[in-house]
Amino acid sequence: MKDLKIKICGITDLATANFCINKKVNYLGFVFYEPSPRNISIDHASLILEDIGNKTNKVAVTKDPSDDLLFSLEPLPFEYLQVHGNISIARLQVIKKIINKKIIMSFNINDQSDLDNVSDYEGLSDFFLFDSKSSGSGIKFNWSLLNQINSEKEYFLSGGLNSENLRSAINNVNTHYFDISSGVEKTTGVKDTSKIADIMKIANG
Repeated sequence: MKDLKIKICGITDLATANFCINKKVNYLGFVFYEPSPRNISIDHASLILEDIGNKTNKVAVTKDPSDDLLFSLEPLPFEYLQVHGNISIARLQVIKKIINKKIIMSFNINDQSDLDNVSDYEGLSDFFLFDSKSSGSGIKFNWSLLNQINSEKEYFLSGGLNSENLRSAINNVNTHYFDISSGVEKTTGVKDTSKIADIMKIANG
């Protein structure tokens, strides 16, 4: 079994965060995007971050983030900023000037053309993340497209992962990093600790 790294995204409460930490989840994602059912306020996130300290890697997840949001996130103890949306190279350079965190650059994949410009972002990113066309939808994309990537950058696989297809993903996709959100929920935006436990059992198997 690969040395797998699991990211649980869409953390909105301390109990779930602590459960994930106890189960040795490697990354926790906090969503700062108001239309998302997993959106969390800066103030609420700050309280959770203060409590969990440095027990795991923490990721601030954004979509087309404004400068104001970036300045608000900068002082918070996130190790990573995850960026979704229509982000040009020039915009990502500005983001990196504002916020001193490692960058997870996200790409929504529908077909091969969505991978054409990925390598342009290599120098500005610490990780890539490949998601389905609609982030947080619970829908997977055609993973075999990732075999065509012209990049050596480590990446997270995201989009529709759950306990039923994680083994297949581990066996068929050339990465050690897996990002799960809706696949560990009982209702939209509400995490299910038993599903998180199932994921970690597979990851540690």
